[in-house]
Amino acid sequence: MTPADDSETWSPDLAARSPDLAARSPDLAARSPDLAARSAPAFSPDTTPPARRRPPLTPPKQGTPEPIAALNRVRIQEYALSWAEREPLVDIRRHCPDVVINARVCPYLRRTVADMVNRAQASLEPGCKLRVGSAMRTLSAQKGGWDSYYQKLREQHPDWPLSALRRATNKYFAPYDVKAPPGHCTGGAIDVGLLDAEGNSLDMIAPTEGWQAAYTWSDKIGPEAKANRMRMVEAMLGAGFSNCRDEYWHYSYGDSAWAARVGEPECPYGWTYPPIAIEMEAVATAGETGPGAGTEAAGADRPFVKIAEADVETARDSQGRPLSASAVITSANGAEVFAADNDGPRVGETNAEPSFLTGRVGVFWANGVPVTLRLGDGRVASNRPVTFYLGDDSDTPTWRPLLESEVERLADGFQLRFAPTSDRVFLVDRLPAPPPDKDEPSGA
Repeated sequence: MTPADDSETWSPDLAARSPDLAARSPDLAARSPDLAARSAPAFSPDTTPPARRRPPLTPPKQGTPEPIAALNRVRIQEYALSWAEREPLVDIRRHCPDVVINARVCPYLRRTVADMVNRAQASLEPGCKLRVGSAMRTLSAQKGGWDSYYQKLREQHPDWPLSALRRATNKYFAPYDVKAPPGHCTGGAIDVGLLDAEGNSLDMIAPTEGWQAAYTWSDKIGPEAKANRMRMVEAMLGAGFSNCRDEYWHYSYGDSAWAARVGEPECPYGWTYPPIAIEMEAVATAGETGPGAGTEAAGADRPFVKIAEADVETARDSQGRPLSASAVITSANGAEVFAADNDGPRVGETNAEPSFLTGRVGVFWANGVPVTLRLGDGRVASNRPVTFYLGDDSDTPTWRPLLESEVERLADGFQLRFAPTSDRVFLVDRLPAPPPDKDEPSGA
């Protein structure tokens, strides 16, 4: 079965639609003798005709639909401007300090949109916080989400035509191969939830599960879930956002979907690209947390925490697409990332060979972009053997050693040249110890 349209249609057979077709067309029987017989009502003239039964119609949805054709007709104003003249992205970790941002979120929004997030947060009762599940997205992230959901539907519904699969995928993931850029790729869209004063997520879907009640105005959810949902909806709409009616969590301003919803022929935001970030992370002390805390164990239960950011020089084309990036990390701006004495293993390691880095270096939002990174603390012997590894930021990361052609030894350190293959990668010079097997008993 293919996915239904937003409004149900009713298509009964010919006899039910026109039981008196022959009577209304006197010459019809003469021209087609058998048609009158096929269209004749199946009841006696002396009986009362049966009532026409229609399936119940779905009430019209609240909110405005967002057909791709309508989004593609929206004119994007900033395309007439140079990259330097366009509204910049801001880091919401700093710009929106009162909201909670999920790990691995690309933490950038347009400045106007970030200000609107602050207004929405300020309108909530004390203790209640917005939780950001998604903000800016790179093209690779949007493509990965769309392709993955499309493949999932294709496996679940092998009989659906490609047009139906694409239409169903577009309902929850904006396509990346049409004229209108996906909202998250403009820096104008955000996905949010609510947390209570204790940091617990407020329920907005019970008694349903998953996306069964994704429609903002769904009548499938209970009173408490609806009250929580409306608190968030009112805060976001009150701050100036518009809502995607098929996703209660998705709000935007300034993108093509926003324009389609509010009836504007133009919008301010088109494709944009987040700043390439290179951050230094050190092993947390006992009980320490921070905005850069990772999921990898650096000790027993000790994550990495962000300690500093490198100044990154990025070359871009006329539309802002990054072409290359470079940065320098020394003891002046990242002392804690280097091993203190260069002759001992890193915390949590089983390998006793010397370590150059005691922490790790994160390279973010540079998927496919050539990166040059200079590491030097002024104490490295030129003949010291060091192998660097790049790993992705998944729960089970894949690590690869840098090739000899990617590593240049310098008098005081190394110059590395590589192109990340995912949005978030980490550089280390010793592989982390594998996590303990959960089935094995732990020591006393």
